Amino acid sequence: MRIKNLLWITIPVFLHSGCATYHDNTYAEPSVVTPSPTSSTTAVRVYPETSQTTVGSPVDVSPIPAEEWSAAVAVRNMIAADPYLKGAARDVDIEVVRGAAILRGTVVSEYDRHELAARVGQIPGIATVDNRLVVAH
Repeated sequence: MRIKNLLWITIPVFLHSGCATYHDNTYAEPSVVTPSPTSSTTAVRVYPETSQTTVGSPVDVSPIPAEEWSAAVAVRNMIAADPYLKGAARDVDIEVVRGAAILRGTVVSEYDRHELAARVGQIPGIATVDNRLVVAH
């Protein structure tokens, strides 16, 4: 009985002393690491937008040549204005580099693959089209 009473007294004392440790509640800002670029190319990547707005010329000075930028914007606007192309280019990335358009991604049919390449090739400023599109099965 004495041991039982002794345990009832010592257990709360041990539990209280174990919980009374020092907690440092100071907050330190996490260090911010900026990732380095993975490529030295200044490629313009054009992604279809969800809204119906068109993209104009950039306001700030950009290292991208004006012809390349205007060709990329023309491709984006063409896809945004055509519901068929917007659907066909849903899983497609288009990159414009020195007058060449590189098409990457997947399309539903072979017709979509050729139609996208042909339509992008008609844009002023696009000299060649590298069609790397894959037809999804």
